[in-house]
Amino acid sequence: MKPKKIVISVICVILLAFIIRALTPKSYSGEEQMAEAISKELNTDAEIFETVSKGDKTFAGFYDGNYGYALFNKKDDGTFELSQLKKADKLAERAEDIFVDNTGELLIVISNNSKLWKITFKADNGTEEEHTVFGNPSLSVIELPNEDYNGEYNFCDSHGLILK
Repeated sequence: MKPKKIVISVICVILLAFIIRALTPKSYSGEEQMAEAISKELNTDAEIFETVSKGDKTFAGFYDGNYGYALFNKKDDGTFELSQLKKADKLAERAEDIFVDNTGELLIVISNNSKLWKITFKADNGTEEEHTVFGNPSLSVIELPNEDYNGEYNFCDSHGLILK
């Protein structure tokens, strides 16, 4: 009788685990919805490789055979609405496989350069600021010091050498 109770107990624990997992709400990142919106806009399959949120806006780096980024506005119901889409061929190439969109307020960088380690720029007070890049491909969205910022920014490898 003892083995029978053990087997029934194990089955009950497994059943309980499945029930708890089924009832636990899943977090909603919206990436699937974003990928569908991008794919629909481009008439091709697109895969999101990274997202960056700034307030109620979310930037999604995507790949559809070429790289690009899309800007989404988060609606009150938690879903996302596509508001802008740019492909790398419409952006400035600043170094090998590093594409930049300077909006005046933001510096948006899409990179497929495995050597890119950090992005540096000088703040208004003259101090150098840096943004570390994680992964490849990567999407970086950097708030610039001010709207009129037209200063220099550099793309560096892990040794601090500027990528060309």
